[in-house]
Amino acid sequence: MGLLEDRENAFEGEFALNADQLFKVKARRNKLIAQWAGEMMECNEEEIAAYAVKLVGFDLVENGDELVVEDIKAAFADKDVEQSEHQIRRTMQEMFATARLEVEAEL
Repeated sequence: MGLLEDRENAFEGEFALNADQLFKVKARRNKLIAQWAGEMMECNEEEIAAYAVKLVGFDLVENGDELVVEDIKAAFADKDVEQSEHQIRRTMQEMFATARLEVEAEL
Protein backbone atom coordinates (compact mmCIF):
# COMPACT_ATOMS: atom_id res chain seq x y z
CA MET A 1 0.00 0.00 0.00
CA GLY A 2 1.38 3.40 -0.93
CA LEU A 3 1.66 6.50 1.18
CA LEU A 4 -1.22 8.14 -0.67
CA GLU A 5 -3.51 5.17 0.01
CA ASP A 6 -2.50 5.18 3.68
CA ARG A 7 -3.39 8.86 4.00
CA GLU A 8 -6.69 8.33 2.19
CA ASN A 9 -7.61 5.45 4.53
CA ALA A 10 -6.68 7.60 7.55
CA PHE A 11 -8.91 10.44 6.38
CA GLU A 12 -11.79 8.04 5.73
CA GLY A 13 -11.36 6.55 9.20
CA GLU A 14 -11.31 10.02 10.79
CA PHE A 15 -14.44 11.05 8.88
CA ALA A 16 -16.29 7.93 10.01
CA LEU A 17 -15.24 8.52 13.61
CA ASN A 18 -16.28 12.15 13.46
CA ALA A 19 -19.65 11.26 11.95
CA ASP A 20 -20.19 8.66 14.67
CA GLN A 21 -19.24 11.12 17.39
CA LEU A 22 -21.49 13.80 15.90
CA PHE A 23 -24.43 11.39 15.92
CA LYS A 24 -23.73 10.51 19.57
CA VAL A 25 -23.46 14.16 20.54
CA LYS A 26 -26.69 15.10 18.76
CA ALA A 27 -28.53 12.14 20.29
CA ARG A 28 -27.29 13.16 23.76
CA ARG A 29 -28.24 16.77 23.05
CA ASN A 30 -31.73 15.72 22.05
CA LYS A 31 -32.11 13.74 25.28
CA LEU A 32 -31.01 16.79 27.25
CA ILE A 33 -33.33 19.11 25.35
CA ALA A 34 -36.21 16.66 25.88
CA GLN A 35 -35.49 16.74 29.61
CA TRP A 36 -35.49 20.55 29.59
CA ALA A 37 -38.65 20.81 27.49
CA GLY A 38 -40.40 18.10 29.52
CA GLU A 39 -39.68 19.94 32.74
CA MET A 40 -40.98 23.18 31.22
CA MET A 41 -44.21 21.35 30.31
CA GLU A 42 -44.38 19.67 33.74
CA CYS A 43 -44.21 16.17 32.26
CA ASN A 44 -43.52 13.08 34.34
CA GLU A 45 -40.38 10.96 33.84
CA GLU A 46 -42.12 8.46 31.54
CA GLU A 47 -43.40 11.25 29.31
CA ILE A 48 -39.95 12.83 29.21
CA ALA A 49 -38.33 9.50 28.31
CA ALA A 50 -40.82 8.98 25.48
CA TYR A 51 -40.26 12.53 24.25
CA ALA A 52 -36.49 11.95 24.28
CA VAL A 53 -36.91 8.88 22.07
CA LYS A 54 -38.99 10.93 19.65
CA LEU A 55 -36.45 13.78 19.48
CA VAL A 56 -33.49 11.42 19.08
CA GLY A 57 -35.33 9.84 16.14
CA PHE A 58 -35.21 13.16 14.31
CA ASP A 59 -31.43 12.75 14.00
CA LEU A 60 -32.05 9.96 11.52
CA VAL A 61 -33.57 12.28 8.92
CA GLU A 62 -32.35 15.30 7.03
CA ASN A 63 -33.01 18.63 8.75
CA GLY A 64 -33.38 16.85 12.08
CA ASP A 65 -32.42 19.96 14.04
CA GLU A 66 -35.24 21.93 12.45
CA LEU A 67 -37.68 19.13 13.23
CA VAL A 68 -36.60 19.24 16.87
CA VAL A 69 -37.19 23.00 17.06
CA GLU A 70 -40.58 22.76 15.34
CA ASP A 71 -41.69 19.88 17.54
CA ILE A 72 -40.72 21.68 20.74
CA LYS A 73 -42.43 24.88 19.56
CA ALA A 74 -45.63 22.92 18.87
CA ALA A 75 -45.45 21.07 22.20
CA PHE A 76 -44.90 24.32 24.07
CA ALA A 77 -47.84 25.92 22.26
CA ASP A 78 -50.07 22.97 23.20
CA LYS A 79 -49.07 23.29 26.86
CA ASP A 80 -49.10 27.12 26.92
CA VAL A 81 -45.38 27.31 27.72
CA GLU A 82 -43.92 30.73 26.91
CA GLN A 83 -40.57 30.19 25.15
CA SER A 84 -39.43 31.87 21.98
CA GLU A 85 -37.88 30.03 19.08
CA HIS A 86 -34.70 31.95 19.83
CA GLN A 87 -34.67 30.58 23.40
CA ILE A 88 -35.25 27.04 22.14
CA ARG A 89 -32.36 27.34 19.68
CA ARG A 90 -30.09 28.89 22.31
CA THR A 91 -30.88 26.08 24.73
CA MET A 92 -30.15 23.55 21.97
CA GLN A 93 -26.74 25.16 21.45
CA GLU A 94 -26.02 25.01 25.18
CA MET A 95 -27.13 21.38 25.33
CA PHE A 96 -24.95 20.58 22.29
CA ALA A 97 -21.90 21.95 24.10
CA THR A 98 -22.76 19.94 27.22
CA ALA A 99 -23.39 16.79 25.20
CA ARG A 100 -20.11 17.17 23.31
CA LEU A 101 -18.17 17.40 26.56
CA GLU A 102 -19.96 14.36 27.96
CA VAL A 103 -19.32 12.25 24.85
CA GLU A 104 -15.67 13.32 24.68
CA ALA A 105 -15.23 12.41 28.35
CA GLU A 106 -16.49 8.90 27.62
CA LEU A 107 -13.81 8.30 24.96
